[in-house]
Amino acid sequence: MKKILTLALLLITLTSISQTHTYDVYCNLFKPDKSKCCLTYEPDHAKCPACYAEDKKKRIERENKEKAEREAFAERLNKQLNDEKKFLENQKKDIEQRNIVAENKINSLDSKIEELRKIEAQADLKLKSILDKHKTDQDKINAENDAYLKELRESAKTNAPKNADAFWDETLIPIKYLVFKSKDRDKDNNYLYGYKDDKGNIKIDPKFYKAEEFINGYAKAEIFIKEGYIFSERYCNDSYQSLFTYCEMGIINKNGLWVKPPQRVLHYSKPFWSGFDCLVYETTSNDKSTKRATEREREANKREAELQKLKDKQKIQEKCDIKLERFLDQARSEGYIIESPKN
Repeated sequence: MKKILTLALLLITLTSISQTHTYDVYCNLFKPDKSKCCLTYEPDHAKCPACYAEDKKKRIERENKEKAEREAFAERLNKQLNDEKKFLENQKKDIEQRNIVAENKINSLDSKIEELRKIEAQADLKLKSILDKHKTDQDKINAENDAYLKELRESAKTNAPKNADAFWDETLIPIKYLVFKSKDRDKDNNYLYGYKDDKGNIKIDPKFYKAEEFINGYAKAEIFIKEGYIFSERYCNDSYQSLFTYCEMGIINKNGLWVKPPQRVLHYSKPFWSGFDCLVYETTSNDKSTKRATEREREANKREAELQKLKDKQKIQEKCDIKLERFLDQARSEGYIIESPKN
């Protein structure tokens, strides 16, 4: 009987406890000895008031923390957007101001370039006067030589036998031969003229720098003396230069002999720029703080580089034109016929 009463008392006690405090598998309250906070387990996972209050407190704290984080993120985002907007506005104002400065610079540079173009045109006229300086003497001597050659041919025709029809059908033909082999195969003196007959036989060895066809037994020809540069001044990858060739010019007969002593002749090229022009590149920097140039600023930099290039080239041309004039005067004083320049 005593045992039955003890069991009944224990059952009543357990029932009372189970109504006020049940165990939940999601409950995070544990005793130091890791035993469960509740003495019984119910399938409906009901929590005791203490566990429920603790969970609610943690949930509220977590929600408040997440809300604070969202508000802080939104504040940082708004600040970033405002900073970017302010930066773009300042950048726009800066670019507008820089473009105004660049546009004024371009207008100023264009005026200076136009002035240099006018100076360049005047320099071209001066160069033309230098080139035309000896033209009168050249035309006079050439006319005298042509008249003498015509006289020789008319005399040969008059004194020829009546049955000499083959004499007028010229059989000597000027042929260009490669007589010197060198790396620079395009040099004029590598190729010389000789004469062959209608059967292909060489009648006059190749020794002439220039040669014309025979008419009535006579032809004009030139022999090569030397060649070189009157000047050659470099600028970047470009070069301002003028070439000359000394020759002896006269009239030859069918034996390849001079009819009279040849005259000294100077051939030269009109000064020209040979090579590649200087190019203008936009300078870049790896420094992120360096401002990138706007389109108008790049255009202003190109105009400035073009202006400097024109100045430098004009200085070179002025110096070389003086050299050319002195060279031609010296050659004329030495008795050379100054031929018109080759373009």
